[in-house]
Amino acid sequence: MISSFNIVPTLSHLFESFNSIVIQQQGKLHLTISCENIIVNTDPYQLIRETTLLLSFIRSMPAQPEEMLCILEPKDSNRHQFSLMFKEFTANFTQVKRFNAQLESYDISCIDDNLVALYFKKDALVKKVNETIHKNYDIPPYYAEIKQKLQAHFSSVDSLEKMANRKSLAHGLFLKKVNQALENNLESENFKIDDLCKYLAISRSQLYRRISPVLKMSPAKYLIYFKLQKARSLLQQTTYSIGEVISMVGFSSQSHFSRAFKDQFGMNPSHFKKKK
Repeated sequence: MISSFNIVPTLSHLFESFNSIVIQQQGKLHLTISCENIIVNTDPYQLIRETTLLLSFIRSMPAQPEEMLCILEPKDSNRHQFSLMFKEFTANFTQVKRFNAQLESYDISCIDDNLVALYFKKDALVKKVNETIHKNYDIPPYYAEIKQKLQAHFSSVDSLEKMANRKSLAHGLFLKKVNQALENNLESENFKIDDLCKYLAISRSQLYRRISPVLKMSPAKYLIYFKLQKARSLLQQTTYSIGEVISMVGFSSQSHFSRAFKDQFGMNPSHFKKKK
């Protein structure tokens, strides 16, 4: 859905989350913003998706500097254009052109040693068809991993409840009941899917049918997601140690917790706590 909004906070959070993953690969991505408000009319979900794909493309290119500077600035006053300039980008024009064909709203060009990505909403006559986004280019696995971690950064238990409510009142009430059960048993290492089914008085197949279409994940994955989201909040907002948090969210071992946390958020819990 197209709406008018300030893209600066959105892109700032996106770059921050993406950078936490880049740091794990011994790199860094700096974002410089020329002004505090850049209002555009666009689809925010498409903006996030295509910017994530653009960042993934840039980080996957060989021979890029470990630290890269990106400048965000408005390009016009009619509320639909802005640019991202990546300084000192080692351009391979063939790959840039090939990649650009996959994007609906970014137009990429190389100027001197910089890569400039101009974002604008194209009309129906010139809009590129994004049918080959997972074909003909060797980036999708990397992009899929980044996308998964960014979704975990930007989502929350509350936001999923709101999303379920928007689908239907019944979906929202059911997820609220699921979350209440998980919250009540958060510290228990032994609270599994069978226990959740017993609490809700439904079968495993019924639970799967009611959760998976709404959350796009299985009940077992959602149980882990819920625990890790709670762990992230505790690490972010309290002074509890990692060991205390592990006990509070019901993980059986530190190694299991650290591995699951890194899988979901792209960094280990000790690095996340330091970053906080």
